[in-house]
Amino acid sequence: MAAGTWNALTVLVVADHGNLLHAPDMYMEKIAVGPEVVGMIDINAPVLKNLRAVAKAKNKDIEDLVVAILNRERHEQIFQEVRDSGARIKLVEDGDVAAAINTVLVQRLDLFKKAYRFLN
Repeated sequence: MAAGTWNALTVLVVADHGNLLHAPDMYMEKIAVGPEVVGMIDINAPVLKNLRAVAKAKNKDIEDLVVAILNRERHEQIFQEVRDSGARIKLVEDGDVAAAINTVLVQRLDLFKKAYRFLN
């Protein structure tokens, strides 16, 4: 449920029984880019490789990219890789859906990256 903070959204998905992934015990990887980058990134690729692909597709230098990342301790490795690349980071406290949507808006975000781990 959205907490009513900036960029907070509540998302509701409806499908027939058995057609949604039931994953209460795991996290998932997410990556989002704008339409000019579709097909040029790989969720399993290293951060730098994806940043290079985004920069090339958007005709920008990596240093001019803005990457939104949820501000979570588990994302420390991603923070470091993005910083090492020279790209800028926009930390997002909540609202990964809004951050992903912003990648398709002109002059907003270039890439949204969120890493999760399995909870066993």
